[in-house]
Amino acid sequence: MHDDAIPNERLRHQREIYGWSRNYVAEKIESDPRTVARWERGKTFPSPYYRQKLCELFGKKADELGLIKDEPHGQYPDQASDLTSSGALQNEPGQVARSEHNPTRYMPAHLLLQPFLHRSHITRKVIILGLVVLIGAFILSGKFVTIWVSNGITFSRVSNTTVLVRIVPGGLWISPMNGQTINDIIHFAAHAFPTNRGDPVIDHVNFTAGWNGTWRIACVVYPNHSDDTFQCNVSLKQLAAPTGHIQVSFDVYDKMGNVNKAPSGEHTIIYAPTGD
Repeated sequence: MHDDAIPNERLRHQREIYGWSRNYVAEKIESDPRTVARWERGKTFPSPYYRQKLCELFGKKADELGLIKDEPHGQYPDQASDLTSSGALQNEPGQVARSEHNPTRYMPAHLLLQPFLHRSHITRKVIILGLVVLIGAFILSGKFVTIWVSNGITFSRVSNTTVLVRIVPGGLWISPMNGQTINDIIHFAAHAFPTNRGDPVIDHVNFTAGWNGTWRIACVVYPNHSDDTFQCNVSLKQLAAPTGHIQVSFDVYDKMGNVNKAPSGEHTIIYAPTGD
């Protein structure tokens, strides 16, 4: 506490002009009412982070809010509580680790974007269009994408929202060939793989057979850890398959539960048991 504290009448006056309480101001800048009161009474002085937040909230310059103050070595009283025992400055709310060589790296996203959002109406349209194109590119690639969103006015409150994009694993037929005649044992084989780099790995493949409008699982195959080939041999007789045309296909499942049913389409085989 400072005995020679000089109240910050400009900051208090601006708050009262807007009809805001200290609780309201504290909530908007993610601080607390006691700290706001100490700033107004001149007991402490806001750090650069909170000076920026106050300027954005009131729409005023730092000197208009009485936030310009010369201190030895650039140290502000309000920063004293932010120092660790090693003398390093702790991260403030909304910040990541600071870098002396790149001071903008630790700035919150809304502060980095703020200068652009205050430009002309046309500039804002161009920026928004660019973001839409970027987000669309991520969605088309089948990835998870994290998007910064705000209330669309001041970027005073920014939340981290994750948009979940559907991931579809891939697959290609190997065997049997379309139109192939099978006497009894059918050799199923297919390639199954993540569609995009970074997608979950494949968990298993279900080979299926269908007739009379009903599909059933012929066999379930798990990775062989050597390549992306999945294969098995199945007796059509044991499946109780009828003689004649049978549809076959396969479904691919990844480790996250995403599924692609018949990624390479369906094949039709002819079941002709020996002796028929």
